[in-house]
Amino acid sequence: MLETKMNETKKSAGGIARANALTQAERSEIAQKAAEKRWSTEIVLANYGGTIKFGEVSVDCYVTDNGCRVISGRGLQDALMLTDNDKSNRQKAGSRIPRLLTSQKLKPLFEQKNITGLFEPIKCQYKGRVIHGYDANVIADICSVMYEASTLGLITTPRLKIISQQCVIVFSAFAKVGITALIDEATGYQEIRHKDELQKILDKYLTDYAQKWSKTFPDEFWIKLLRVKGFESYVGLPRPQFVGHWVNDIVYARLAPGILEELKKRNPRTKTTGNRRFKHTQFLSEDQGVQELKEYLLRVIGIMDVAIITGQTGDNFDVLLNKIMPKYNSTLEIPC
Repeated sequence: MLETKMNETKKSAGGIARANALTQAERSEIAQKAAEKRWSTEIVLANYGGTIKFGEVSVDCYVTDNGCRVISGRGLQDALMLTDNDKSNRQKAGSRIPRLLTSQKLKPLFEQKNITGLFEPIKCQYKGRVIHGYDANVIADICSVMYEASTLGLITTPRLKIISQQCVIVFSAFAKVGITALIDEATGYQEIRHKDELQKILDKYLTDYAQKWSKTFPDEFWIKLLRVKGFESYVGLPRPQFVGHWVNDIVYARLAPGILEELKKRNPRTKTTGNRRFKHTQFLSEDQGVQELKEYLLRVIGIMDVAIITGQTGDNFDVLLNKIMPKYNSTLEIPC
């Protein structure tokens, strides 16, 4: 045991000695090779590029040929204030991002959310230039973790406080429409998406056959739905006329483009009773549609909590929901 420790000590001392003997140029070369190894991923083609602003910070963003929204690594660092204001001292290619993810205080929170896969580096080529970046959805995940860290009292260092404050600015920039919509607008991809991706979205969410009904909407949703709409009890409430309209408005009209209209086509009213034979959720695909719906409902319930706590119920809740999660252009109806 003692001999092993002595050998390890000698190795450590030798490593330190070798490091100290390196010139500045040699250290830079080693660091550059390490960075290249980290970013040695397959290069994908980016067909669209643009710039979005978070406060005073402008960030380059791209859409790849497989539809991935990418934000540049350096831009992400700048947006979150991970680097100093001195541009000559900025870290290249998002090298500060892994350091944030593995920090002693924040790493457990990132691991709990099981979102580390989004932080894999992405290398893409745009107009002959190689871009080092990340999936744009990492921004929302980082902001979420920083908010949680703040509530737990983990934001104690000056640098983390700066990052936490900047996350508030960044999140407010895309809270209404989402980072994907911001990038699509900045890059001009929204017009292409509108024409080419609508069918892909429908195929992702829907199936051609009615599934066996399962309780997708949690009880919490129905309880809080009544409260945010300004009612005390379901007793005496004409459920089909009101609740069906609310669900269409709050859920299906905002879940994805064209979903509500497609559901009406696949689940039409019967000629005899005028009612629908199935529930809309029975037409959502189990592998993606149902899961997406469940995740969406969790977000809606969170907004309901905010509305109840702040007293923004009734028409005020509709205003709040439209600001945070605007609905797609769908004609709503009152289902029976």
